[in-house]
Amino acid sequence: MFASSCFLDDGGRPWAEPPHEAAVLHQLRRRLGETLQLEAAAAWEAEWQARTGIAATAIGAAVVLQGRLDAGEPVEAGATTSGGWRLVARLALEGSAAGLTTTLWALLPPDGTGLAFVATGGATPEPWSWEQVRAASDARRQAQAAAAAFLGAAEQADPVHRAERTASRRDFFRELAARRAAREAVERRGDALLHLFDGQPVRLEGAVLLGAGGAVVQSGIEARRLDIGRTGPFSGAPQERPWEEQVWARPLGDRVWRRGRVRPEPDRLVFVDAPAAEGPERGDGRPPGEVRPRTLEEDLLAGAEIRRKAAGSEVYARLLYTALENSTWRHTDGTIFEGGQRDTADLVASVVDAGSYLDWAWSGPTGLLDEEVLADLGALGWKPAR
Repeated sequence: MFASSCFLDDGGRPWAEPPHEAAVLHQLRRRLGETLQLEAAAAWEAEWQARTGIAATAIGAAVVLQGRLDAGEPVEAGATTSGGWRLVARLALEGSAAGLTTTLWALLPPDGTGLAFVATGGATPEPWSWEQVRAASDARRQAQAAAAAFLGAAEQADPVHRAERTASRRDFFRELAARRAAREAVERRGDALLHLFDGQPVRLEGAVLLGAGGAVVQSGIEARRLDIGRTGPFSGAPQERPWEEQVWARPLGDRVWRRGRVRPEPDRLVFVDAPAAEGPERGDGRPPGEVRPRTLEEDLLAGAEIRRKAAGSEVYARLLYTALENSTWRHTDGTIFEGGQRDTADLVASVVDAGSYLDWAWSGPTGLLDEEVLADLGALGWKPAR
């Protein structure tokens, strides 16, 4: 490479300072043209440009884009310069001096190869390496984490802010309670209390169970209605349905429940055991096509009896989901099944061959084992893990 002192300015005087790249190229062309063949001069210039020009042209493109940004023009990803450089992304960084902001530019050259990084906004634009970019990104993440920790500590220590946050949470839960209370009601039938949600029965206390001769054999029975989803401030209204189509369940103990019907009378509520009680909903009963490995999933999909019941009764399908949701089951051969909410809902949808997990998850009663479901799973060799 020629030293800068061997280049002359337009007056024939040697340059005292390193010249601008364009001026160097201009004299290089002239000097090479005088001493070398034209083809050799072009090849030499191309090599020199390849070695020194990529970074310089990338800086030039970044300076052009920075100028647009300073002028208030929108500069977004995809913007191009007259030289064909394309903006991939830009990032504003804190400058080293107070009040200065450094902008980091990611640029692609016209041929689409060799991504270049250039930082502008300081005293002199400069190219950055991948290592510098990653270091700046790590520093920014650390600064954000430190700022979040600082803010959290300050909020926790400030009694005024803490009191406001506590009051806000209290108001939120009061509003939820008010919404639910506005939708709830209680009716008395003799010694029994019938709980209503949006006017529909959902729970009862104090029902009686009658024997074969009509005599009361058990009183004070509590029961839940099963053919509705969970009730809450944001839930929909339960479906209106005649008493003979409603499905209820009463606890037998040890988390096992028995299905049945409720018969309202003027001065009492009567619970009638019906272990196979179901609602009017029906699936199409088509067998699922998916083949699963040797697990509880495979047993359920291969079990004709459970599939028939689940496909034919929405209540049974929801009770199957309730039995498996967030629980552990053990097969007689030692195989373990651990069901979550999402995967259990997917499984029930496959067994019924209707709907998706959204149709079954979070929609049934919680905390109970239906005795028929328990017996059917037991027939396949599966028991709840204690």
